[in-house]
Amino acid sequence: MSHIISLLPRHFIGTAAEIAGITGVCGDTAYSSDTDVYYHWNGLTWGVGGISFYEPLDCAAPYKSLGDFTVDAAWHVDGLDLSGLLPVGTIAVNLRFLYCSGAAGNIGRFRQNATTNVESMLQAYLQAANKHVEKGRLIGIDSDRLLDYFINVGATTASLFVLGYVIRRCL
Repeated sequence: MSHIISLLPRHFIGTAAEIAGITGVCGDTAYSSDTDVYYHWNGLTWGVGGISFYEPLDCAAPYKSLGDFTVDAAWHVDGLDLSGLLPVGTIAVNLRFLYCSGAAGNIGRFRQNATTNVESMLQAYLQAANKHVEKGRLIGIDSDRLLDYFINVGATTASLFVLGYVIRRCL
């Protein structure tokens, strides 16, 4: 194997075959030394071309609050539409979630559309009733800019902040 390096943010260098064998996370980029091609991780596979940039957003107030969500302990596939906020070409979104419930063990989750990949999921788990938990994560997003969400019955606070996004710019 030739050299594959990982930096923060992660960027890999290697042959096209070596890069194809790597599972990336949102925002990763790679350069194929044998084909002279740049790649970006799109959440599922390596896409050809482009480079990613992080764009911060003004988030003084929550983008969505408890009343904006269906709270029924079920996944709402494509339930959160961010297309009005995020531009075309967005490949990841940086979320912060403030969550509270009257029952210990309750969970609030956001994930990339129809994935079970934990690298593309934000999860807030309550270990004790009536205690606020705050979690943040950069998660992948599809070109439709829709996310799935799940919020347990009994939630008393569910505030979602969109801190920024990663967009791919073509070279």
